[in-house]
Amino acid sequence: MLDNLPGQDLNRRMVLLHGGRLCSFFFAPLGDPGSETRTQAESLYQHVVDSFRFIPELPAPN
Repeated sequence: MLDNLPGQDLNRRMVLLHGGRLCSFFFAPLGDPGSETRTQAESLYQHVVDSFRFIPELPAPN
């Protein structure tokens, strides 16, 4: 996880490599610090991070 990256606003990125696939998530807080919008964006970010799991691949049917 990369935090406080420069840009139009401070943002966060989560980059994962799993099974030869690259997954990249970009989170940019919206609104002023302490605003309801920013609070909701922070909540979404934390929910995604806390719930992210890889599901094992099933073999292809014959």
